[in-house]
Amino acid sequence: MLKKTVSHPSPYGYRTAMSPAALERLQLLRTQRRLTKRYDVVTDEPCRKTYTLVFEGDSLPSRLDDSAQVVKIATVEQAKHYLALLGESCELFMSSEYSMMNPKVAASAKGLTYPGARLFAKPEIDETAALLRKVPFDIRSLVSSPLALSENDDFPGLIDNGIVHKKSMQNVLLSDVFKAGRFMYFNMGYETGEFNFDHDSDHLQGMLILEALRQVSTATVHLAENGLPAEGRISLLQYHANFYNYLTKNAPVVIRTYNTFCLAEGEKDKDGYVVSHVFQWGKLCVETILKGQSIKDQDRFNQLSRFTEKLSARNKSLFDAKLEILHNRKACV
Repeated sequence: MLKKTVSHPSPYGYRTAMSPAALERLQLLRTQRRLTKRYDVVTDEPCRKTYTLVFEGDSLPSRLDDSAQVVKIATVEQAKHYLALLGESCELFMSSEYSMMNPKVAASAKGLTYPGARLFAKPEIDETAALLRKVPFDIRSLVSSPLALSENDDFPGLIDNGIVHKKSMQNVLLSDVFKAGRFMYFNMGYETGEFNFDHDSDHLQGMLILEALRQVSTATVHLAENGLPAEGRISLLQYHANFYNYLTKNAPVVIRTYNTFCLAEGEKDKDGYVVSHVFQWGKLCVETILKGQSIKDQDRFNQLSRFTEKLSARNKSLFDAKLEILHNRKACV
């Protein structure tokens, strides 16, 4: 099965000026500006892009309800965050009735533009996770991908073990990556030589899922644009998991990731986070948020490891001293 290549033909109707007159050239420029604004963020033809933002209290035309991938928003400020997180894979629709009843909101929304991904200050971790949690499963893009979506689909090939920091392919739990918009997608495997559970289960065990999500966070950081080099490492700072629904062994599991790690030229270390969402049958089942520090090369990692060992030795010395004092006091009683 071939990967889906998404291309967006320009919606602009450029015209060629036949006359060299100055008035005609000015008129052409004004026409281009109007068309550019109309086709920027707010659209009269929803569902042309992957995701459609719709204000609470508004709705899409009824003919589009089945095919739309809608994200409900409460404010224009929230729309700005989604535009920054999702980029040009999303659009904003407002019905004429909603615009008439909410003129100030409509006026603000019509001024929205797509900010550059690198120019926008990403929201904090928890806010980003809450926003992305509302983004629906992108079945429109994934149906043309090599990933398995239903029981009859073949599992694609495994990702390289070095990408997930494993010595053996036997312990790799992820498929090759599929990219769509600003997300990466992977299938999750069920078999690994690292875990032996002493009881049978018709659902996937939590420890197995957490290891798959650790692997997917690592892979995402390496595979990102300007991501971590192959010899780089990640120092874990935070790891949170939320479980919403069981994952059965009878159907494919799809993991979606969003990443903020991006190493500029000359940068050695940088904090960032990966938000991962686990889906089965298009339903969100598990969420993890991993925050870490990316370390560009092995020498730098060894340097930081030595520093950490010195801190640990100091903490151990202080702790042992306190224990000795308490033992001496107890002996004197």
